[in-house]
Amino acid sequence: SQAWGGSLALDGGEWLLQRAFADPARAEVFGYCDPGNRSAAHCLRVLGFTSTGRAPYNGHVAAQFRLARGDWVAWHALPRRERLRRTRGAATRD
Repeated sequence: SQAWGGSLALDGGEWLLQRAFADPARAEVFGYCDPGNRSAAHCLRVLGFTSTGRAPYNGHVAAQFRLARGDWVAWHALPRRERLRRTRGAATRD
């Protein structure tokens, strides 16, 4: 989808994460995408997720990402431009 990696996906992702972490009992959120979908993986990284490798998801193997509450708070406090800058090159490290 053209939304992945663009501001629509990031805006929607930030809104979903704000809703998820509004629950004080939620300590972490997981994200999944097709291992070959670099745009989706990049979007997850820009949202603050870190790669945890591969995991079963919906009967397939997916790339799994994790975001802890404390990491979300610190990451979300950064301007989006800084978050984008920091994620450059992250795809080559996974």
